[in-house]
Amino acid sequence: MSQEEAQQTVIRQSITVPGGSCDMRIGNDALYNMGRELRLLVGKPRKAALICGTEVSDALTEELRRQLADGGFSIAEARITNQDCITTVDIAHELCIFLSNEGITADDVLVFAGNEQVAGLASYLANSWCSGVEYAFIPTSSLAAIQGITTPPALRATATSTPLIATKARPRMAFCDLNFMNLYEGEQFQTALVYAVSTAVCDNTDAFGRLAEKAQKLMEHDEQTIVDQLVDTIKCRGRIEASTSLAIRQGNSYGFIFEAALDRLFDGIPRALKIAEGLRVNARLAVGLEEADMDLMYSQDALLASLGIGQIACDVQVHELIDALKSVCFARTNRFLLPLPLALGRVRYTAVPDELLQEHLQAWCTLHKQLLVHE
Repeated sequence: MSQEEAQQTVIRQSITVPGGSCDMRIGNDALYNMGRELRLLVGKPRKAALICGTEVSDALTEELRRQLADGGFSIAEARITNQDCITTVDIAHELCIFLSNEGITADDVLVFAGNEQVAGLASYLANSWCSGVEYAFIPTSSLAAIQGITTPPALRATATSTPLIATKARPRMAFCDLNFMNLYEGEQFQTALVYAVSTAVCDNTDAFGRLAEKAQKLMEHDEQTIVDQLVDTIKCRGRIEASTSLAIRQGNSYGFIFEAALDRLFDGIPRALKIAEGLRVNARLAVGLEEADMDLMYSQDALLASLGIGQIACDVQVHELIDALKSVCFARTNRFLLPLPLALGRVRYTAVPDELLQEHLQAWCTLHKQLLVHE
C-alpha cells in the first residue's frame, strides 16, 4: 500500500488533553508509518520501550516491532502477564525495574498497546519516569480508545483498594488501527456507548442530539458511524478534561461514582450497566432537587434504551447503597457531592440532602429487587 492510499483510510485528529494535545489516527492501517511519526516526539531515535497487555495479539505485536524498527528505534519489549487487575503500583513497580534495566531515559519513547487498564499504567509511568517521558498508545478496543486517551484509570495501592493514584499524563500520539481493534464486540463496546452518553450530556445539546441520531446505526454496528462517534466522544472528553475550570473537569465523573459504589456491593455486573444506573440515578436526583428539567431525564433514559443498555436486577438494602456511595466519595474528598446533570452541557458537583437521597435510592432498590422476579 502506498502512503497516499493509507492516508485515505485514516482520520487524523488533534485531541486536546491536559498539558497539550494528542495526535490521534484512527482507521484501517492507522499504524502505517508509525515508527517514523514517533521521531517527532524524540528527535533522533534511540530506544523505544514497547509494553503490551495480555490482549495484544501476536500479529499486532509483530507489526509494532516492525514499525519501530523502521523508525530507527532499538526496541526493549515487555508484556504484562497479569490477566486480572493490573492497575496497581506493584505492576507499575515491575515495569519501572524493566525501564531501569533497559536504560530508558527521558530522550526515549514509551509505546503502550492494550486495553484501558494498560493506559492507566502508561499515564503513571510516563509521568513519573525521568520526570516525564513521551509516550504513544495503541488501543485494542473502542473503550480503550475513549478512556485510554482522555481519562485513563487511576492506580490502586493494592488490588482491593480504591483507585486514587492518578496523574495528568496523556499520550502524545495514539494509533487506533481498526485491523487490530475490537471495535464493536462484547461488553467493552457497550461500556464505550455508555461513555458516549455520559460525555454527550456533559458536552451540550448538539452532542447529545448527534449521538441520538446515530443510535440505530451504532446498534447495527455500522463501522463508519462507530468511528465518527469515537472521534466525537474522544474530542469532547479530552476538551472537558483539559478545561481550566475544575467544575467543568469534574463533569467527566458523571455516572462513575455510582459505578464505584456498586463495585463495592456486587461482583460480575457489566460496567455498562453500572455506569448507566449512575446516569439514571443522578438525573433523577437533579430533577428531585428541581435543578433539572424532566425532559433531560426522559431523553437520557430513551437514549440508553435505544443503545440496548438495560437495568440491573439486584437485591440491596438502601442503607448499604448509601454507605457505599458515601464511602466512595469520602475516599477522595471530605465533602459528599455528586455530579448531577443540571442541564445538557452543565454537569456539576452538587450537595444532595439526606432525605432526598434516601427517598430516591429506596425507590431504586425497590424497583431493582422487583426486576429479579422477571428474570
